[in-house]
Amino acid sequence: MSPWHDVPLSQGVSPQGDRLVNMVMEIPKGTRAKLEMLLTEQGNPIAQDTTKSGDLRYMNYSPVLYNYGFIPQTWEDPEYVHPDTKLGGDNEPLDIIDIGYRRREVGEVYRVKIVGALAMIDQGETDWKILGIALDDPAAKLIQTVADIEKYKPGITFTLTDWYKKYKTVDGKPQNTLHFDGQIQDQVRIYRAPFPQRSL
Repeated sequence: MSPWHDVPLSQGVSPQGDRLVNMVMEIPKGTRAKLEMLLTEQGNPIAQDTTKSGDLRYMNYSPVLYNYGFIPQTWEDPEYVHPDTKLGGDNEPLDIIDIGYRRREVGEVYRVKIVGALAMIDQGETDWKILGIALDDPAAKLIQTVADIEKYKPGITFTLTDWYKKYKTVDGKPQNTLHFDGQIQDQVRIYRAPFPQRSL
């Protein structure tokens, strides 16, 4: 099965009425290997990315701070110009960051409650970083908004925005641009669009 095409996007609603999505894990927090789902290979496996010279890619700035993955059955359409960023999507599934305390495993699929979004501009493309928390995290019932993140997990919003601005600089690249002046947005719109043709 493909973790992109065959895993459902939605997981219904929580007992508190929060909309839930499935998250497919790519990079566990505290690790450096740059793992990602391969869009063009059969079954869309998760593998370590490589550089143009064929070397394995690592996060040289620091290990990733929180579990990182994608939301299945989503796609950031390059032809869709977002009304706020004025740029098209990055031709990949929506990225999602789980701020829960537990480290997850590569390929794990689990339920996450969405609480916000960070709009990163990467090489002229809109690259949303959806912010969520695993439903089984003790703080999941408490965190409903971005303000709640700072209340119950203080410091996370700063460390996230600072990391995404700077993590490429150690490789000689400029800082990333964050739209909305780097503010994490409370209101998130997840849209579904036709996928690129499935790899056979």
